Formats: sequence, C-alpha cells, structure tokens
Amino acid sequence: MSQLLFLIFLCVVRSATPDFTFKNVMVTCEDASDEEVPFGTVVTANKLKPHLPSSSCEKISIQHASIPVLNPGSLADITNISLLLLENDNIQTVAPGAFENVAVDEALSLKSNKLREIRRGVFNHVRTRNLVLSYNEISRVDSAAFDNMTLLETLFVDNNRLKSIDSEWFKDTPKLKKLHLQHNQILEIPPDAFKNLANNGALQINLNHNFISIVSPDAFRTARKIQFLGLAYNQLSFLPRDWLRRVKMNLLNLSNNRFACLNGGLAGRHSTNWVDGNPWNCKCLEDLKKMEHGTFGSIQADEALRRCSQCPTCLKLGIQGSFYCSQECFKNNWKNHKIIHSLAKGENPDKPRETSYNPWPYYTFTGQLRPFAQTPKRTVPEVIARPDYAEHPQGLPLSEQAVKGSGQIKILDDEEIEGMRVSCKLGREVLDEAARVCDVGVTTDEIDRAVHEACLERDCYPSPLNYYEFPASCCTSVNEVICHGIPDTRPLKDGDLCNVDITVYHRGFHGDLNETFFVGNVSDKHKNLVKVTYECLSKAIGIVKPGEKYREIGNVIQKHAQAHGYSVVRSYCGHGIHRLFHTAPNVPHYAKNRAVGVMKPGHCFTIEPMISMGTWRDEMWPDKWTAVTADGQWSAQFEQTLLVNETGCEILTRRRNSEGTPHFMDKM
Repeated sequence: MSQLLFLIFLCVVRSATPDFTFKNVMVTCEDASDEEVPFGTVVTANKLKPHLPSSSCEKISIQHASIPVLNPGSLADITNISLLLLENDNIQTVAPGAFENVAVDEALSLKSNKLREIRRGVFNHVRTRNLVLSYNEISRVDSAAFDNMTLLETLFVDNNRLKSIDSEWFKDTPKLKKLHLQHNQILEIPPDAFKNLANNGALQINLNHNFISIVSPDAFRTARKIQFLGLAYNQLSFLPRDWLRRVKMNLLNLSNNRFACLNGGLAGRHSTNWVDGNPWNCKCLEDLKKMEHGTFGSIQADEALRRCSQCPTCLKLGIQGSFYCSQECFKNNWKNHKIIHSLAKGENPDKPRETSYNPWPYYTFTGQLRPFAQTPKRTVPEVIARPDYAEHPQGLPLSEQAVKGSGQIKILDDEEIEGMRVSCKLGREVLDEAARVCDVGVTTDEIDRAVHEACLERDCYPSPLNYYEFPASCCTSVNEVICHGIPDTRPLKDGDLCNVDITVYHRGFHGDLNETFFVGNVSDKHKNLVKVTYECLSKAIGIVKPGEKYREIGNVIQKHAQAHGYSVVRSYCGHGIHRLFHTAPNVPHYAKNRAVGVMKPGHCFTIEPMISMGTWRDEMWPDKWTAVTADGQWSAQFEQTLLVNETGCEILTRRRNSEGTPHFMDKM
C-alpha cells in the first residue's frame, strides 16, 4: 500500500479577507519513492494547485519529500509569493518549463537536492531576486541557462561540482551582482569569464575553496568595479601582471593559497588584500608573514617590488611578473617555476618513462601517486560497430541524454537478454586478458593496449573510448585512485593495487565489469581491503531478486564495510546498462540512500562498490577524470553486471573458471 507524504505549505496570507486567515495548508499526495509508484512520479502542478489557497501566500515550502523529477509545468504560474523552497527533496532533474511564468519576490531555492546539470530553459524568464542551487551535484550548466532572468541579483551555485566557468551562463542577467561559486572544483578563471556582468555595478564574486591555479590576464578585463573577490583556499602561486588593470577593487581575499614570493599581480588598485596563510619565504615580506587580516595596498606592494629581482629566464622569454627577493627564494620555487619556461618555449614538459611529470604544478596531491605521460588515443577500425558518442566531437552520448531524467527502468526482452549475455561474456574475456598482463614493471598504458587489442579481436568497441572524451580504452585505478584513472606510462610497482575497469560494446549492447588486482607482493592490510571489498559486492548480489528495493543494496554494503573499519565512497554509483552505457536505475552503495525503484525480472544493472581505508570523501585530479580519496588512503573496487530473473539474478560478467572467484583470490 502506498504511503502518504504530507507536504506542508507555510502560508502567511497577505489578504485580510476572512476566508483566507488560516496558517497552514495540508497537502497529501503519493510518495514518489514507494514501490507502487513508478520512478518519475512527481508532485505536479495539477496535484498541488487544488490544495493551494486562491489568495497569495508569503511562503511555499516543500521539504524532505521525494520528488526525483520536476516535469514541464510542475510548478508553473505560481506568482505573487515571497519564497518558494524546494529543499532536501531528492530532485535529480528539472525539465525546461517546470517553472514557467513563476514569480517569486525574494528567493527560489532548490538547495540540498541531487541536481547534476542546469539545462537551458529551466530558469529562463523566472522572476526572482535570488536563486539558490547550493549543495547539489551540479557539474554542467548550459549556455544561457539563466537567460532573461531580468530581476536576478544573487546566484548561489556553491558546494557543487563545477570545474569551469562560462561567461555565456550569465547572458541577459542585467541585475546580477553577487555570484557564489565557492566549494566547487574550478581549475582556472578563463579570459572574459565575467564579461556579461561587466555593466552590473559593483560585483561580489566568491570563488573560495576551489582548485584554481591559473587566472587569465584577461579574466576581468571588462570589469570596472569589484566590491569583493574571494580566491582564498585555492592553488594560486602566481598572478599575471595587470590582471586587474582596469578594476577598482575594494577587497581581494588571497589567503591560504601558495604564494611564496611577491609577484606583479599582487600590486593593484585595491584597498585591502587578505594574504594570510600563504607559505611566504621572501625576506622582503617579513612584515607580511605576521599579518592575519590587514591592509596591503598598492603602495606597499610597489615598494616591495623595488626590492625584488625578476627571473632572468622569464625576462628573456617575455614573461612578466616573476619576482623573487633572495637566492633562497629563487631556489625554493625553481622546481615548479621552471615549468613556465617550458610552456613558453612550446616544449613538452613530459619526462622519460621512468620519471613522473606534474602537469599541474600547483595542485596538491592527496597521496603518493603521480601522473605520467600518456600515449595518443587509440583508434578502432571502421568495420567495428560503435556507440553514438564514439564519433561525437565532445564524446556526448546523445541516446543517453535523450532519456536522462525519465527514470524508467527498461525490462529487457529475450533477444536483448541474449545480446547482453554475449557482450558481458566478451567483456569478461577482455578483463581476463588485462589480468594476465598486470604485473610489476608493466605500465597501465600497456594494460590499456592489451585491452584495446583484445576488444578488436572480439569485434568489440571499447566503451570508455571517447565517452565524454575519455582518452583511453579502459580505466586503470592504482592505489588511492578510486575510479576513472587514465592509463599512462607509470610502471606498476611491487605492492600496488590496480583496478582495471572494462566495458565492451558488441552488436548494440554494453558489458561492464571490473576487478582489483594484486601487483607483486601486496601487504596484508591492502589484501584485506581487497578481500572485504569483494565481500561487499558478493553480499549485495545476494539480495538481488524481484521485489527488492534498489536502496537496500547500499545498506548491505555499508554494514559490511563499516564492520571492518572501512568507508563507502558516495560520489559514484552502479547503474542500469544495456543498449545504453549508463541509464536508470541509479544504484548507490552507501546506507540510507534515497534510490528509487524496485527490482523486476528483466532489469539489468551493475553493482560496483568502491571501499576506502580512510574517509569516504573524494577529490578529482585536474584531468577531470581521476577520482582519488581525499585523505590519500587506498581504495578498492569490484563490479559485475547483473540480470534480474524470476528467482534471483544471473551474474552476466562472472568469471568462467575458478568457480567464478576473482583473480586476486588466486594469489591469496
């Protein structure tokens, strides 16, 4: 029987008419997370409006509901209210037109949901002064996503997963002055990043707590006045000279970056700098070291620069703004600084195979692993069938995007089931080839080559290749890398853990699996991590049967992992798979998740728990793919593709020998 969810709309009525003097309106509707209600059921406008008072409310609040999708028209034509709050509602998708003709005086808030993208047309023409999208999972924003929000003054997109800034987001937002982008994963500020805000008056831009290491000299060239610019807790060690040449700046926060030496970009027309928490080592900055928060204006900066010298190589190459004030300062910064010279000369900073290189000199790695040079992307003969994203210039899987947000879990017919069995069998064969070559001294690029060739031999396309521009044919995740590691020329070392994630595309179907392998002599503590991770997967598979809720999988996995002192990564989940690489259902691996849906015969999906020795939190390398543990401790993963049948499930990617056990058990 469906449960009933009570959504309370707090209404303070403006009208003095006696008919509307009540304080609360109780609205009852079906719980979208219950098994008798299909995924995608939403609290739609036609369900809400009969329960709303005909008079205007001050505030409408829908919180802690389960509303995975807001379809077109869901909340259309709501006007003359002060606040519209849709918070903690598990909202994953908002379709264009959901807020058509909405007018909210103070704020529209979708805080603390599970939004992953903001599509064009969702908020266009919405009339509100404040839009709150904080604490979601947003990694993508369409161009002109906030087009024609003519009243918008403040935009909150903090605490999300944005990796870049696009000036096209802010077209036709003539009043937008306050932009909150803190606590994202932004890597750089590109040229003209805020050009469409240039004429909006004194701007307040918060970019604190990102991974910014590069600021373009032209990032703010169109701005005239900035009230506040927050760049604290980033990876900055250098700012280009004259990057704020036309800007009148009131407050610039550069605290807790990586400035060791004063450079030209720190001298500007701004009244106050916050510069505490940097590893200053220049003798001319002794007074600066003692400061916590204080004034550091352009006069002091210019005076300090007169006492500094400039890097002679930079002068020859025409690079401006590289200052140092002692030989000690120059030597301490040389290792990272010389990379700028290579880039200016057009040289490849890649080093020989046996030596790592650091393409992100200002990124702080969480563990010991470092990137190595990568080889060019491999090619696939035209005679091999391929998915739609294989030839797309941005690697976009248009077939997946066409159904994204619908939430409907496909039930495979007999022909499709047989297609999945074949692709998963071939995927298993390819992974077995990877296991054969994975050893001490072998590079992960060589593993990728073996995987690629094994795919071609079986008339398969390696599904990861060009998927959202992924540059390799498989993922190789070593030690603290959780998932999506890019194969490179680093030789595997004795004692490493190496996960190889394989997906093959054969005659229209994807087969997906992965295993974590021992490399040489692995320590007992890391062996135990791998063993427990596999047990987590096995226990989760053990509950798969018709009628089971998908959300129960995470409860089983986390219970076993925590019993051994490990944590479960939350950012990456299992997924539906068949003709589409990734689709519904979403299968979280952690407890108390809000996954929607019930297993039925014919459902096909993966379970792929990632278990870490330390924190469950993750970070991403600046390559925008490699996910690592936030504390640098090691992680392991196993994955199988499953088909729900009448009595339980069939493990489509199970190993065909050794009684189905994974390869690491051969070495236990």
